[in-house]
Amino acid sequence: MEKKDMTKSNWQLLFIGIGIMFVGLVAVALVGPNYHGIPALIASSLLLLGAITVFWSLATKFE
Repeated sequence: MEKKDMTKSNWQLLFIGIGIMFVGLVAVALVGPNYHGIPALIASSLLLLGAITVFWSLATKFE
């Protein structure tokens, strides 16, 4: 298995994913213990989208 170099696009996507996850964590903190309804759905969706973006940026190699 060869070593994959991170390109500029990979780094940009990685930091975008980390930012989305941070916004999702702040949204979860604002929702608080009432973790149901539309605000909680949005917060958990942001967390999931951020995690997928981070793993996608690490798994793919952009040319």
